[in-house]
Amino acid sequence: MAIREGATLWARQTIESDIFFNKPDKWFKIWFFLVSRVNYQDSKKFKRGQCLMKYEWIQENTGATRAQVDMFIRWAKKERMLTTQKTTHGMIVTILNYCYFQSLDNYKNDTENDTETIQKRQDTKVSNISNIKKEKESTKEKESTKEKVPVLPEWLDKKIWDAYKDHRKNKKAPMTPKAVELIIRKLKEYHESGQDGNETLERSIMNGWTGVFKEKNNKPVTKARNFRQEYNLESARAFLERG
Repeated sequence: MAIREGATLWARQTIESDIFFNKPDKWFKIWFFLVSRVNYQDSKKFKRGQCLMKYEWIQENTGATRAQVDMFIRWAKKERMLTTQKTTHGMIVTILNYCYFQSLDNYKNDTENDTETIQKRQDTKVSNISNIKKEKESTKEKESTKEKVPVLPEWLDKKIWDAYKDHRKNKKAPMTPKAVELIIRKLKEYHESGQDGNETLERSIMNGWTGVFKEKNNKPVTKARNFRQEYNLESARAFLERG
């Protein structure tokens, strides 16, 4: 007994294609449905590789949502797999290169070709696994080197802290996350011993130091205090730019 409506040919290399290997499963199901529904020979209304289609019909036969159908159609048109033409009753779908892929004369059928196909498939899988591993390692590396926002002590003026960071950058010695941790730790130690942490930072800026240092004999540093009184944030940055 003959099978009605003929047959559809599928190349073995289809399983290596982007739509089969990398795209959502529904996309290939939609593609399979469309290729199977277009005319396999010319008719009065449509040429070979064409048919009248509606989104609703695709949804009913594939279980895909309208959004999935729409995204597939857009992608397939971009990849030159098909074209669509709107009509009053739906749209005319044309599968590009349908005649080429549905001709047995264009297919090889030998052991050498089968072996080559299998090898390519295996190489593709290995390559994909390697790429995924590299992406994961790259993501971990970025996360580990990503600068964390430091928690500043309540008594530390954020404007002065920002001015100190700009000072370090101008000195071509920007602070790493570890450097930030150490600087804040030192400032806390100095503050607990009675030394003003804000004045400590201002003194480093004024003297062109990249580090922070403890006052000798706990003597007040009038220059640093005068610096804070005379300069607001904008003035401090202008001071830094002048070197």
